[in-house]
Amino acid sequence: MLFSSCPIHLLGDGHRIRRYTYGGDLAKGARLCIESEMATNESIKLSAPQSTKALELAQHIWRKMNRDKPSKHISDPPFKYEVKKRIPGVEKAKRAIRFNVKTLLEDGLIEIIPWVEKQIEMGGI
Repeated sequence: MLFSSCPIHLLGDGHRIRRYTYGGDLAKGARLCIESEMATNESIKLSAPQSTKALELAQHIWRKMNRDKPSKHISDPPFKYEVKKRIPGVEKAKRAIRFNVKTLLEDGLIEIIPWVEKQIEMGGI
């Protein structure tokens, strides 16, 4: 595995909160918005319903890549105007277009991590 001995770099202390949403779920939500009259001229936020701290995400990634090693991370200086908590409301998406996330964060990582590793090996990123 790539980066098995490298620490994960986090901006700040890792306590900023986001809702990480699998791309396949976002694509389905976008399609539902396009096809639904209920979404016409509406602002609909497509997002996972659960919030995750950046540090928790880093720990999930570390466990997937380094099963038997303790987690390592480095706190880099945060952006000057870092948004500490970004939590979009998902109620309107559920009500208007019946959007629900199907892919849990851990399950999405199973697909994404090998893809990123392959892209790094190929020089794509």
